[in-house]
Amino acid sequence: RRDSQGSQGANSAYPGDQLLANPRAVVAAVEARGQLAILGAVAIDVAIEQVELDASDPHQPNLGQEPAGSGVDFDLRRDLPYLVYDKLDFNVCLGKGEQGTLGDCWDRYWVRMLEIKESIKIVRQCLDQLPDGPLMVDDPKIASPSKEKMNNEIESLIHHFKLTTEGLKVPEGEVYCATEVPKGELGFFIVSDGSTRPYRIKIRAPSFVNLGAFNRLASGGFIADVIAVIGTIDIVLGESDR
Repeated sequence: RRDSQGSQGANSAYPGDQLLANPRAVVAAVEARGQLAILGAVAIDVAIEQVELDASDPHQPNLGQEPAGSGVDFDLRRDLPYLVYDKLDFNVCLGKGEQGTLGDCWDRYWVRMLEIKESIKIVRQCLDQLPDGPLMVDDPKIASPSKEKMNNEIESLIHHFKLTTEGLKVPEGEVYCATEVPKGELGFFIVSDGSTRPYRIKIRAPSFVNLGAFNRLASGGFIADVIAVIGTIDIVLGESDR
């Protein structure tokens, strides 16, 4: 049943989103719940710190749909582009407080719905720009031989076995690499001693960081709100319980 309240067709993220966007029971369960309406702020562990968003700072923290739902306009793909994101046209989806309070469960949910549309747009652009030719890098030091070669050449099979069991030797040093994922910034800090195994590795898991804001999001609400809060910050227990 189409409800008189709720998002209108003009704001539709994709054809089926009205199923959840319009029913009064769904809207009432998530609007003005789990509010994190601090524009220009990010949650780091348990603390909420006011920060000046600076795209030139490579250490600028990012938390995916949590600050995006609160209207924080920052996205690694756009502000610190990597791979081919600087060649793609997409929008950074933000919460606007259209159904309740800015930064509530509804905003975080609706950001996810809008991101589905943007992801489809990105995939279509990548397919259109995909060059012809092989996709695997042509470097036997880091890439396994083709399956055809492994089936017909004993040397290629041995090479594949050694590459898989021993790994590759990388230069000595350290590096931090971050990518934008639906939950926020997924980062890997790796220290190499020049061998085939990392000397140290630290994963910056967005679910663990986002969970740090749970107390603030759920405080003062009902026990039933916990379900909506956990669902909209979308934690993965394997990332958090480490």
